[in-house]
Order: sequence, then C-alpha cells, then structure tokens
Amino acid sequence: MPKISVIMSVYNEQENLQESIGSILNQSFKDFEFIIINDGSIDKSLEILNQYTDKRIKVFNKKNSGLPASLNFGFSKSQGDYIARMDADDFSHRDRLKIQNDFLDKNQSIDLVGSNIRIIDENQNIIGFKKVPESSKEISKSLIYTCPIMHPTYLFRKSIFNKVEGYREEFIYAQDYDFLLRLSLKNVNFYNIQEYLLDYKIYKNLRINKKFNQMRFSKLAKKLHKQRLKEGKENRRTYDQVKVLNNLNPIYSLMINLFFYFNENSENGSFIKKLLFKVLKYKFGFLSPTISRTLIDDLIFYKFIKGK
Repeated sequence: MPKISVIMSVYNEQENLQESIGSILNQSFKDFEFIIINDGSIDKSLEILNQYTDKRIKVFNKKNSGLPASLNFGFSKSQGDYIARMDADDFSHRDRLKIQNDFLDKNQSIDLVGSNIRIIDENQNIIGFKKVPESSKEISKSLIYTCPIMHPTYLFRKSIFNKVEGYREEFIYAQDYDFLLRLSLKNVNFYNIQEYLLDYKIYKNLRINKKFNQMRFSKLAKKLHKQRLKEGKENRRTYDQVKVLNNLNPIYSLMINLFFYFNENSENGSFIKKLLFKVLKYKFGFLSPTISRTLIDDLIFYKFIKGK
C-alpha cells in the first residue's frame, strides 16, 4: 500500500498538464500513488494522460461532473494513509510531499496540513507570494472570515474525509472552504507549514462569472457554517438563495468587472497608484451586497486576525 494518494482532477488542461504531473513524479518522496481523473476533457488532456507508463499513475476517464464529484471519486479509489491534493495547472516543489509527510508523521494531533504558496502568471513568472496563518488556533480563528489553507497544498489523514462525507457536490465553487468549515466542527486540527511548497497559477482573463460565483459560494459556505454554530444544523433552503448565474445583468456585470479590475491592480505599482485602486475597489465593491460582505470580512480578518 502506498503511504500517500495524490488526487488530481483534469478538465481541459493540455497546456499545463505535463509539467504539473512532472512536478509530482519528480518528488523526493517516492511512496505514493497518483490518481488522475479526466473529468470529461474535450481537448488533448486524455491523450496526454494515456502516454504515461509510470506505474504510480492511475488514470480514470469519466463524464464531466465537476471538481468536487471528481475528488470524491478519486478518494474512493485511493489506498494511501494520507491524501494529497494537486491541481492540473499548479506545480509542487520537489520536497513538498516529503516535508508534509514528515510533519504529519511527527505531529499526530494535526489532521490536515497546507503551506505557503508562490503565485505565478500564465507564463510561469513569479508575481507574488501568499503567506497563510500557521497554527491550528490561528487557522480556526480565521476560518469564519476567509479560507486560510490553499486547496492544492492539502495533505490530510484519510480518516478525516469520512467525518464530513467528503466534498459536497453542490459546491461547484468554494468546495474547499466548505470542506474546511465542516471539518472545523469535527475536532479536526489544521496547520500550515511556513515554507513555499507550491506554485499557484492565476489567470488574468478569468471569466467574471467564475470569480463572482466563487465569491457567492464562499458566502454561502459561511452562512451555512454560522447556522451550524448557532442552531446545530443547516437550513437547507439556504442552498436556494445562491444560484450560478451564466448571464449577469449588464450594469451589475460592469460594476463587478470594475471591482475585480481595481482589486487586481491594487497590489502593484507605486504607492499612489495602489492607494487609488484600493479606494476605487472599495467604492465599487460596496455597491454589491455579496462583495460588500466579503470586503467587511476581509477588513476584520486583516485588522484583527492577521494584523494582531
């Protein structure tokens, strides 16, 4: 039996796939199986996957069902004691699995471990760094405001997955945040290793609907979590309050586009430029109930949690 099961879902990732897979196959830690689910790709992803002869790789081809369903399927096929997440457009550093495996072996009270990440653009240039809260206490404190563990850096004990019956397939966005929030009520302890163990790719032209729906589902996850804390259970009707919108109202779409544009440009350039874009970001962000709630949570998190 392998020590670690690495699970990757692939949907139309022919441009990044070989390098992403290579970053796992070239790990200094060797005792793993690599479960790759082709989630109905219509590009050359499956053709690329079928070229591999490494016995650690197990490829499954299935009809497109979304990331959470694919991850649950991959988990059902896993044999490892630990489960590692990996996305098909990111790159794990050579010692990632070794460092995380050794940490869980030595710290039996920790159930899920992540790490800091380097942020890269579409040309794999490093454009930033993301440092995440370290201790279980800091992470638990942060959870109600933000998702403090990066999904593709997860390594966790297989035993905790069934505590919450895996990922919820309704969460086609923010499934990782919902997963962590539910685990937090099951006496599960988290930790983030303060090393940069993964390169995380972001896309300049990511569709506005995808960004907005990521925000909407994060808000839903928070709302359900608060219901569990307050009432001991969820109000199932809450699911009906968040719909995936393929076509936003043109005026609303313009407003949200401006918010994300100002948000992306508020971290670069001169002090005056960053200040101007941040002012505009909040000006347009607070015009949307969904975005305004997120901004308030961010302000609370950075002022009182991260900025302690």
